[in-house]
Amino acid sequence: MKTILTLLTLTISLHLVAQDNNQIRTDTNKTKDLLQAKDSIITIDTLAVNPDDKSYFKAQMSFTSNYSYYGRTNVNAIPYLAPYLGYFNKNGFFVSTSLYYSLTNQSKIETYMIDIGYDYEVNKKLTLGAFANKTNYNNSSSIVSSSVKGFVGGYIDYDFNYFEITLDSEVLLSKKADLNFTPTLYREFEMLKNKSLKITPTVLANFSSLHYYEDYSNKKIKKNSISQTSTSVETVVNNNRFTLLDYEFSVPVEYKLHNFVFFATPLFAIPIHPVYTTSTYTLHTANGVQIGNPITVDSTEASELNLKNKFFVEVGLYYKF
Repeated sequence: MKTILTLLTLTISLHLVAQDNNQIRTDTNKTKDLLQAKDSIITIDTLAVNPDDKSYFKAQMSFTSNYSYYGRTNVNAIPYLAPYLGYFNKNGFFVSTSLYYSLTNQSKIETYMIDIGYDYEVNKKLTLGAFANKTNYNNSSSIVSSSVKGFVGGYIDYDFNYFEITLDSEVLLSKKADLNFTPTLYREFEMLKNKSLKITPTVLANFSSLHYYEDYSNKKIKKNSISQTSTSVETVVNNNRFTLLDYEFSVPVEYKLHNFVFFATPLFAIPIHPVYTTSTYTLHTANGVQIGNPITVDSTEASELNLKNKFFVEVGLYYKF
């Protein structure tokens, strides 16, 4: 994992940005805000095609107060530091890498990821994009998305003047593939001299199938060191189908100071449709012979039985060069 510090960063986040002499142009933050809201362990950056723009590198450091995935968070809030580095070509290609380091008593690198992609500005109103991600989690990670090894997807973004809409879809790569769909509506407001302050109210909804949740819930076979027996556990999601999982509201704020950009993103998630699970326990002897009959129980997590709204915030700064 630690070799991540030498990789170029890959993640996805919509920023129409460039340097013009000593000034940075206005960022649009489309895909970045979209996927950060979907998964606070994902930061994304893209550059739509524009012959006046320049290729650039982006170095970023941020702090997030907790981790959220489709409205599901850790039972206890875990703060993270997230260093990030990316390269964005003026023709639309981007590659980036980032990692998340937990700041709990058991400090560790929770995950690191690599992304590549391409964005194409069809005209001033329509932008298309495609991307791929490879994610690696710490073996001891207990976060909901830890079974997702990456994803591939694409998006369409259209500017209706008074607001913009992004339709994003991904195939999540777990033990079994899942399909995700996220419609997002947002509006950018630029303020102050030279448009140095930008505020982007955003609302989105996350739809997904739930094989990744089954993979996350399943436990590895554990051996009893005294009796030499083992118990296998298989967990399934009841009525596993394409489901609306949460609504999310965020207000990303950015302030530009020369080549530095300071940002803060408060996010409020409303999870809906609890994920109900059933687990089957089977006891085996050391040589694999089954002992007795399997036992099936309702294994739905308490957090799913009592869904609560979530709030967290990410703050940080980045530099483009």
